[in-house]
Amino acid sequence: MNKKILFVLPAILLATAAPAFAGRYDNYVSLRLGYVNGRAGDVSGLNGIGATFAFGQNYRSQSWLVFRSEMELGYFAQKHDDVKLQPMSALINFYADFGARTWPLRPYVGAGFGGAYIGSNVSDNSSAGIAWNAQLGVTLGLSDDVSIDGAVRYDAVSALDYTLTNFSVRAGARWNF
Repeated sequence: MNKKILFVLPAILLATAAPAFAGRYDNYVSLRLGYVNGRAGDVSGLNGIGATFAFGQNYRSQSWLVFRSEMELGYFAQKHDDVKLQPMSALINFYADFGARTWPLRPYVGAGFGGAYIGSNVSDNSSAGIAWNAQLGVTLGLSDDVSIDGAVRYDAVSALDYTLTNFSVRAGARWNF
């Protein structure tokens, strides 16, 4: 499978989906750090840390509901005994944030899809595949332009020889511009 397609396709989808939403919108960038616990094939307990960077847009359709879409790039380093994995992903994520913008805490739900490449120290186990995720979180607005958030997330990557599944806890910041 061509690795470039897995990273370019989500970017094209994000660019073409943005004009489909009418109403006021603004851009943002976010950075999240996280702890992950995963399983790949017969190997469980793949623990690690990582980070994601995203560029996205908020679409205000209602005063109490905000839709977001973003292009996310992620990297995590996971290890269990002698097995080391380094999943790198490019995903399109879609979110629904609930509550008025003036609320200090706003819960959200999200889901995404895209591609991932999993580097491995085990011979012939590096692979590319289709990735998806589902997440729940809460955002704390510090100002009109800055917020912090925390989330729990489930990720899966279907590679050729195995499936990597991860459960993670993430925290980060988002800057609107």
